[in-house]
Amino acid sequence: SFEKFRDAIQNAAGFRNEYKGIVCININSWVNHINERNFVKFLEYLSVNSDVWHIIFVIDSACKDKLDELEAILSVYFRIEKVTFNLPDTQTLYLYMEKRIKKYGFIINEDAKNILIETIDELRKSKYFDGYKTLNMICSDLVYREFSTDKFESYEITKETAEYYSKKSDFVIKAKSNFE
Repeated sequence: SFEKFRDAIQNAAGFRNEYKGIVCININSWVNHINERNFVKFLEYLSVNSDVWHIIFVIDSACKDKLDELEAILSVYFRIEKVTFNLPDTQTLYLYMEKRIKKYGFIINEDAKNILIETIDELRKSKYFDGYKTLNMICSDLVYREFSTDKFESYEITKETAEYYSKKSDFVIKAKSNFE
């Protein structure tokens, strides 16, 4: 709400009684309300303070169909520069996982590698995939799963372990349903 935003700015200002700095605002929830009076009032408030605030608006790529209209409205109040961030490709994300697994002293065999690459590729298709956070969790889980077996023999992530995270696994199905 506007009041929470104003309170956060006042808290950041502290004893100076004026905040000067960066304000980052996720406007995903406003995408379908950009012509409403409250959103316009909010933009007017931000605009009045834009000489002391560097304002960053964040929006998910899932809202592409509304970007042009949103950009037009924002440009009435601000000089805007559009910056796009893309997720790294699947291979780069896999190499990140492999490096992370190596920190635990493990290697990933070829069969497990193929499964994990398919999994990353499948997860990347979700519009809300949170990238490294999910990969870190999978890496930790893979290592835990290896260590927790009764027959721990080697520091190798195998196909059997990786299948818990295959693109058709419960993990991926639940993750995608939570994302979407």
